[in-house]
Amino acid sequence: PVGGYKLVDSDIVDQNSRDAGDLWTGLDPKSGSLHRYHLSSAYSSQEYVMIDGTIAKLGPGGGGGAGGLPPFRVTVPSVDVDWTGFGQPADEEQEETRFIIVPLNTNRVDDIRRLMLDDPYDDDERNGRPDFPYGKPVNPDITLHWDAGNSLALLGGGNVFTGEITINAKSVSWPLDYAVKALDSDFSFRIFARGQADNVTGEKAIDTIHGRIVNVDIDVDANHDGKIDNDDEPLEENPGGLACVCTNKLTPIMLTLQPAGLPGKLTLSATMGGHRIRIWKDAGRSAEVVLTNCCAQVVPGTLYVEGVTNSTAARDVELRLEYDENPQGQSNPLFKCEDRVRLTVIKAEFIDDIPDYSQDVNTDSDNFFLRETNASSILDSVNLDIYYRILPVSAPVANVKIKIYKGESSTPELVLDGEKNAGGNYKTGDGLHIKWTPEIDGLAEDHPGFYRLQLAVSVEGQDTPVLETAIADADDATPGWQCPQDCLAVHDLVWKHRPIIHCHPDDLGRPSNLDRFLANVGGHTKELAGNAIITNTPPAIPGTINTFYDLFDDNRATIGDLSEFTAAQRNNVLASAVGAETVYHTAVPPGGTGGAPTHTFLQYWMFYNFSTRMFGLPIVYDPGLPDVQHEGDVEHCQIAVRLKDPSRPGKKAAWITPFGATASQHYYAQTLRWDLNDGSAAANSHVQTHVEHQNGRLVIYVARGAHATYFVADNSIPIPVLASQCLGTQTMYDETAYLIYDLTVTGIVTSYGLRHVAPELKTFNGRFGFFNPALTGHSAHENGPAGLPHRAARVSSTHELNLRDNARELHNRAIRTVSPDQTAEMTIQP
Repeated sequence: PVGGYKLVDSDIVDQNSRDAGDLWTGLDPKSGSLHRYHLSSAYSSQEYVMIDGTIAKLGPGGGGGAGGLPPFRVTVPSVDVDWTGFGQPADEEQEETRFIIVPLNTNRVDDIRRLMLDDPYDDDERNGRPDFPYGKPVNPDITLHWDAGNSLALLGGGNVFTGEITINAKSVSWPLDYAVKALDSDFSFRIFARGQADNVTGEKAIDTIHGRIVNVDIDVDANHDGKIDNDDEPLEENPGGLACVCTNKLTPIMLTLQPAGLPGKLTLSATMGGHRIRIWKDAGRSAEVVLTNCCAQVVPGTLYVEGVTNSTAARDVELRLEYDENPQGQSNPLFKCEDRVRLTVIKAEFIDDIPDYSQDVNTDSDNFFLRETNASSILDSVNLDIYYRILPVSAPVANVKIKIYKGESSTPELVLDGEKNAGGNYKTGDGLHIKWTPEIDGLAEDHPGFYRLQLAVSVEGQDTPVLETAIADADDATPGWQCPQDCLAVHDLVWKHRPIIHCHPDDLGRPSNLDRFLANVGGHTKELAGNAIITNTPPAIPGTINTFYDLFDDNRATIGDLSEFTAAQRNNVLASAVGAETVYHTAVPPGGTGGAPTHTFLQYWMFYNFSTRMFGLPIVYDPGLPDVQHEGDVEHCQIAVRLKDPSRPGKKAAWITPFGATASQHYYAQTLRWDLNDGSAAANSHVQTHVEHQNGRLVIYVARGAHATYFVADNSIPIPVLASQCLGTQTMYDETAYLIYDLTVTGIVTSYGLRHVAPELKTFNGRFGFFNPALTGHSAHENGPAGLPHRAARVSSTHELNLRDNARELHNRAIRTVSPDQTAEMTIQP
């Protein structure tokens, strides 16, 4: 006390509201000038100190007794501000080192941080405290302020405080609760609570809490405008973003963590629907982010989401990006912050589960057609079925297109609308269906004969498709051949694989239009009736086995050497008309007559006005010129196309691929495998093990004059003696057999028109050329060839195999059996 006064007595009121034990000890020492108390335990203003005492005025001589002074009361000014969640006594111990995470970006209520300003408990006659008869209440002013500038605000009582707050203790109800809102930037900060200045030194009680503004943000294009920006933020959970199944267009998600150098860890979790997606570090899908137990530690940047299976409801995939500073084994939410996005996984795909012929009746997309007609005489290329699905049904689809690419072109030649409802809106769901008819007439020579179909889906708010099925080859080893795995391919098989034909430059014959031959015969057929010849006008089709066309309309067989024919006859009748070259086609669909359920057969028929003898025969009419053997000539080759690989039935790279080819040669045939990766030409007939092909087209070589069909250019292809000309012969591989031979060269590549087989060829039961061995005295070899109903190869001297109706058996009977034997790999089962 000041001079002239002394302390008489004092007493400390130990206000311990938290049962923390004795707060003060003392007195030690105690004298007239000093009473000392020692603080042993205190945590907050809720454990405050109030001291009562008396002072006496010194009497004469320094003794007491003057008295008469009122007692005194002193309070120790204190304030207390705590983070909600850290208001317990023990929490005060680490208050200066504890940094609460305040999210800069949050759309979740439980991410809001709150602080509590406690009652200062000063002598203001509140809270049931006893009246103090002397002096007056303090009613202190408390201030809250922070060192975060304009980047932080406190929300309380319906107000937003962006600067210092002053609170009078008596004018409010304690405690006070504030929400902390980060407005900008990212840094660590302090919030101070300061009490009333004392009336001795002017000091103020102060309490401090610490926080850290952290910006953790996961963003996705939620308004579907093709970019990620601030406009997406309020939409990222509803409606959320989109991810797609079966597409190369992955969905980017941006991960942000600020400031840099934070001590915690950043994790990405799939809290809902994690099995529906995969996450990649790059758009090329070279490195996956594996969500072990639906969680992975990540770094800021861009990741890419791929759909695995479609959503069953909108927004059923949730991704959470979380920053966590908790010590190992702890999980206090105040040391974390997070952001979330929702995704809807859209699947848009063609329904294409089996390699489907266009005439099959089902709900699967068509994959190929054969230019054949059905029972109603409608081409199988008309109204091809395209089935697809878009799931979930609730997908916000705005536009659906089916883009049709010719071959490997990157520019669609046609774009079709998807299926619409009665209101003109595009449908979603399963089993969606449209039809398409490709053009098959007038195709350019370089038309590849196959199409890639791409399904493109746009959503509301975005014109650019959010999903486009891939059109890349299923296997880069054989580009242009296969159905893309995630797409739909349609093959015009007959056109795609039509043969490239090499003819000898000195041969008068080329694959001809049958109309030229029919014009030469006088427009009518002839019929044997005993030894008489009856002329049928109009032509009798289908006719009988005795019906024939007579090339020169002269009632005789056209045989002999070419020198016997006039130049006009050679050029106008025997020779093929320039510009009228034609190849006819038929096909055997899967399971068709004489075919196989696992394969389809493409048959190509070449008609020639006449045929000459093979080389090496001992009897010739003129050593200097080829000898005419017979009028008319019908030659043939076929391609077996396998629908799928039995060992990989779902792999589209192995769908609808050429398997082997068969060439008819005189009275027998030859089958070789089609090597998808090697279409090179063989050196000669003896060593050939596979057919030659270029850009998907079979390469064949026509024997000079005789017009037999081969797979190799060779000036001496051995032919078995006539009695051995049966299916199964392997003479063409015998390099020692040169008695009779055919000659082929890499000669003129013939351009031709491709036509479905003419009725006169397909249904004619007779022969093209004079037919009457008894009248001519010549053997049956000099008679013209039969039409397709009777065009055959020999199985034996007494049995023949029809070429048109026994495609599978012809293929099997003509397989190479000499080393390397191809029987096991090439046999087609019924």
